[in-house]
Amino acid sequence: MLMGGLAGVFVDRWNRKAVLVLADTGQALGSLLLLLSFQSESFQLWQLYAISLLQGSRHLSGPAEGATVTLLIPEEQRERANGIIELAFPLAGVLAPMLAGLVYGWTGVVGVLAIDLATFLLAAGVVTLLHIPQPPPSQEGQAGRGSYLAELRGGLRFIGARPALLTFMLYLAFNNFLLNGPLDLMIPIRSPSRAARRRPGWCWG
Repeated sequence: MLMGGLAGVFVDRWNRKAVLVLADTGQALGSLLLLLSFQSESFQLWQLYAISLLQGSRHLSGPAEGATVTLLIPEEQRERANGIIELAFPLAGVLAPMLAGLVYGWTGVVGVLAIDLATFLLAAGVVTLLHIPQPPPSQEGQAGRGSYLAELRGGLRFIGARPALLTFMLYLAFNNFLLNGPLDLMIPIRSPSRAARRRPGWCWG
């Protein structure tokens, strides 16, 4: 939550391609550490929290990805591209758990994590091959350029000067708060596996 609200300033300062690769690499590193933990049968619940914090690097990719779409897609094709993006997100939310359940039945949690790791590495490799231009700074960006706090205040002023944009952002934030929190609570807590029963004190859901 903290990184998501502050990532935009970093993304504007850094190279967009580097940010996307960094985000995918952070995700891959988290999956690798979790994979090694399960493979060595040394998993502890605190490790899951630490890895989740590490994988918060994905919040850097959101602003970079959104800005990159406008750089790579011609203006007359942006509505189509945005439609495909908005379709892909819920489609992945339906297909990924189903496929993960099938893979888990064949290979267990280690196999699921291995595929998860491979997908992040593949994504980082694809982004590395892309040419993503770095956009020139806008007038608002040049006026607010300076320290991190100065740029953050500049961004807030830009949003505050556009009431329609501010209202839309608050509406999305409110919806995300109502939807994403209960969705996480709906995930059923599985019974501990046999390995977990030999290690009292933790279970994974």
